Amino acid sequence: MNRMIWTNGNPRAKLSPMPTLADAPRRLIRLLVLFGAAGCSPAPTPIAAEPSAPTPPPASPLGTLDPPAPGAAELSGTVVERLAAGRYHYLRIRSADTDRWIATMGAGADVGARVVVRSFGLRRDFDSPRLGRRFDELTFGSVRLADGSTPPT
Repeated sequence: MNRMIWTNGNPRAKLSPMPTLADAPRRLIRLLVLFGAAGCSPAPTPIAAEPSAPTPPPASPLGTLDPPAPGAAELSGTVVERLAAGRYHYLRIRSADTDRWIATMGAGADVGARVVVRSFGLRRDFDSPRLGRRFDELTFGSVRLADGSTPPT
């Protein structure tokens, strides 16, 4: 039995009677049929994976370092040039037998300072977009002053 609600002489809504306990089995059967039919659908067909794109280079230049050569894990010399590039500093270190570029995080050391570098490894043909410069060989490492103290950051 439905009832109408009248407002200002016009019908506004139709009320449905409250379900009774006698309606419960019918409603339960409808729900079971509805959900049962939804569960009987065939399994989805797997989608073949597309070939993956080439892996982009690592965000950190330390990701593809060549290990230091035997006996070259620690270098020492004097800083003769210093270039700042964001969180990295590039130091040209000169010793009696070599002249090489070092990349280090932090402040590095000032020109003229005697330093010891612990090498993490090196990269050949390294391009620094921030400096707009290419290095034939660049050693990545941590720098400390030769007197044993660490440079300021």
